[in-house]
Amino acid sequence: RLKPDSVILLGDHLDCGGVLAEHHTWGYIAEADYTFEDDCNATNQFLDAIQAAAPMARIEYLEGNHERRIEKWIVTDTLRGGKTDAAFVARMFSVSVVLHLEQRKIDFYRQGECYDGCTVPATIRRDNCHFTHGQYTSRHAAHQHLNKYNANIWFGHTHRMDTSTKRTGHSGPIGAWNPGCLCKLQPYWMHQNLTDWMHGYGVQLVQAGMGHLNLQIPIIDGVSYLSPLIDRGSAGPIGLFCWLLVFRSAQRGCFSIYAATDSIRHGGCDAGVVFDVSVGIVSGRPANHPIGSVRRCGGAT
Repeated sequence: RLKPDSVILLGDHLDCGGVLAEHHTWGYIAEADYTFEDDCNATNQFLDAIQAAAPMARIEYLEGNHERRIEKWIVTDTLRGGKTDAAFVARMFSVSVVLHLEQRKIDFYRQGECYDGCTVPATIRRDNCHFTHGQYTSRHAAHQHLNKYNANIWFGHTHRMDTSTKRTGHSGPIGAWNPGCLCKLQPYWMHQNLTDWMHGYGVQLVQAGMGHLNLQIPIIDGVSYLSPLIDRGSAGPIGLFCWLLVFRSAQRGCFSIYAATDSIRHGGCDAGVVFDVSVGIVSGRPANHPIGSVRRCGGAT
């Protein structure tokens, strides 16, 4: 019912395991059942669902360290043939090719290039907020990203929902946010080590030149917890732009699309979706839900 203006994918939507993850040693037979072809099919299904749910949104895709494995493998395995062979293989198997990003008109930001005047590769800036895949994985990753960028920043990479805020003398309050993930919460390679990962996504309500409101929405048992708020009434436009932030590490095909009534399955496990398609993304507001705080929000939150 609600239409986002922009969807930003924070990376690792392809898992690129198996032969592309040379540092991983398989320990379970079931891991060998999931192929790179399965991985590409699942991610294309994921992108199909996003574009169907938000046909008018601009979609931007930040390369993660998992997608980065493809180019690394190409360069490593074609060194004897030189740059010509590497370039040819890249034209056959790069992320843009296997996910049809040009045909989809999805902007792709590579980890080897800088954008929007940012000094960190594959990092973009929209209004007064930065978006990146992520460089830190420690328990205090949000705090580390905030101190490193010293600016508003959304990141993925850790699979954990996380936030950190501070106030500076020159820019007022700023923050770092992680929306969580959409992958299997206990992958094979974690064995009996219980993860603290969490399913979720982020919503950012933006009023250009005035600031933005950042929301981290948990998904529990396949249910988006933004739904009860939206269901309070019909939404109406309020002149705000909205960015949907998604981080998914595609662990063994757990790519689930959380649809309005049920979930699809892929590769033998519940497949993941960016957001409840019956909810969409907040670019309007439920009737009876005040938005004064959104209109008045300052340069950070």
